[in-house]
Amino acid sequence: DQERDFVHVHDVAAANVAALTRGDGRILNIGSGVGTSVNQIFSTLARLTGYSHTAEHGPAKAGEVYKIFLDARSAAVDLGWKATVSLSKGLSSTADFFRAQA
Repeated sequence: DQERDFVHVHDVAAANVAALTRGDGRILNIGSGVGTSVNQIFSTLARLTGYSHTAEHGPAKAGEVYKIFLDARSAAVDLGWKATVSLSKGLSSTADFFRAQA
């Protein structure tokens, strides 16, 4: 049930370009503001790729954050940036990319 704030690489790249051109050097959060469980990521990727095995869960890693999602309002104000690639579109395009590499 761990949750992370997953952001597509294209959105992160756009945030970096915005920081280079509009930023003032401050540290800003870059995130979607939405927590998504790693179980949901597994289920979505399994569906997209036809993976039929069950998920394997191991013990929690020492010091690992259980849930995290970021407030990127300052990035929106200072950089004019927000995440635009939805989780489903990002996972789908990532699966397509790796299929093309095979």
